[in-house]
Amino acid sequence: MHIELGHTVRIISHRDADGITAGAILAKAIAREGGSFQLSIVKQVSEELIKELAEERREIYVFSDLGSGSIELIDKYLDFATVVVIDHHPPEKESFSVESHLLVNPVPFGANSVRDLSGSGAAYFVAKEMNRDNRELAYIAIVGAVGDMQEIDGTFHGMNLDIIEDGKKLGILEVRKELRLFGRESRPLRQMLAYATNPEIPEITGDERKAIEWLRSKGFDPDKHYWQLREEEKKKLHDALVLHMIKHGAPKEAIDRLIGDVVISPLYPEGDVRHEAREFATLLNATGRLNAGTLGVAICLGDEEAYKKARKMLDDYKKEQIEARKFIIQNWSMVEEREHAYVFYAGKNIRDTLVGIAANIAINSGLADPEKPIVVIADSEEDENLVKGSARTTEKALAKGYHLGEALREVAEKLGGEGGGHAIAAGIRFPKERLKEFIELFNEALAKQAGGEKNGD
Repeated sequence: MHIELGHTVRIISHRDADGITAGAILAKAIAREGGSFQLSIVKQVSEELIKELAEERREIYVFSDLGSGSIELIDKYLDFATVVVIDHHPPEKESFSVESHLLVNPVPFGANSVRDLSGSGAAYFVAKEMNRDNRELAYIAIVGAVGDMQEIDGTFHGMNLDIIEDGKKLGILEVRKELRLFGRESRPLRQMLAYATNPEIPEITGDERKAIEWLRSKGFDPDKHYWQLREEEKKKLHDALVLHMIKHGAPKEAIDRLIGDVVISPLYPEGDVRHEAREFATLLNATGRLNAGTLGVAICLGDEEAYKKARKMLDDYKKEQIEARKFIIQNWSMVEEREHAYVFYAGKNIRDTLVGIAANIAINSGLADPEKPIVVIADSEEDENLVKGSARTTEKALAKGYHLGEALREVAEKLGGEGGGHAIAAGIRFPKERLKEFIELFNEALAKQAGGEKNGD
């Protein structure tokens, strides 16, 4: 209706790979119907953002991969417009109270927000309803799911499987059981192994010289790319890596994550970052983190110039990650450890957009006990009075009853900040001067969750 009336559809999407792909899918679907759109890629939904959007006085607003946690704010400030929230995060309420507002979210229907469907997946199903031809966006939707680590255990679940089926039927994607490390397309084997952070490879991650030695000792050319290996060579490499991980006492979950579902697309040539979903997602994440998310959207829509620009950004981004890893490992003694949590304050040494990655690194590199959540906190680049933190943990820790998103939301309210997210991964912003308080409050919130779990058993 809005498209027919010539209204510009105002799209607001999240700035990670999932949000960027979700925004691109909706943009493409609207353009296909002859409609016009204006798209913003944002860090998060805040009261200021919704007030700014309200001042634009648009007829229709579409939030993708965010907005579920801001239902009351949207009802309050955008009551004059049609609003559609297409998301997969657990919603603040099951529906809007304003009649012209609609929530499209699988969670109230029993879906698991972490593995059954991502924001791009939700956008994909909306686009498919608008026009069956939008099934050609199945690969982009799966790139978003991979970016959100929906297959962290090595396999896809839930409605993601329906999207994969669509893609397979159209011949635009295939799923293989292969090595799930970043760099299979764009990096020689020595760098793929040296830069491996999810999972880490003991004795090899972070040290290219050791990677070269190890590869040579196993009969591989360190300068070759993974995609150039024959099937039997791939199998030989997989076996050697698994044995190496076992020998160095890597946790079972890390070994399980090493080989699993890998999605590739024949739409792009081998050796192109976009050929494999994980590398494509990392490229999009880099654009979002470096505040160039719309460049990421352009790449999803097939813009070659945008792709070239982003490739350079990706190289810089990966270097920053390796620097962040070095900083955390060398300064781990600074961590504040409590019974239920680690809190690592990095100040300005780690960019505030890399705190989530840094928290994962602390878990994957074996610095932190995997059953204890970790928060990495950095000074905010936007406001010197604030800090930004990201909390991460493992499936194993969740079994104790932890829910990081709920814990951070509760703590943020007490500190005059903003917080929330998933059970396994969440974020927070709060005043820098309240850092000491944060450490105690976060530990208390987690203790309560773990305690509550025990009583209920």
